[in-house]
Amino acid sequence: MSYHLKKIAVGIQTIERLSVRQKMIQETYGTILHTTRNMPKKREDLVKTGSMFWIIKRNVLVRQKILDIVSGIWSEGKKGCENELDKKLIWVIPT
Repeated sequence: MSYHLKKIAVGIQTIERLSVRQKMIQETYGTILHTTRNMPKKREDLVKTGSMFWIIKRNVLVRQKILDIVSGIWSEGKKGCENELDKKLIWVIPT
């Protein structure tokens, strides 16, 4: 069984803008990372077969393969995790 994540692309109006934003992140960190507050319960399944589906303007428009999920603690002492994503955006049928 495949598990997936859905995330709202806050402030993003188009797929092209998401692509530009992720290129900026990749240039800064060497990979595409998306930070979240909580570690997913099905981490291993997400890394093996899962994708992150992006919600843009109330529609699921694209997805990206999840390459890795790493937990971390930020400077404020708060826990969270970083989702490493494939650079390829795969268009999906809008839902």
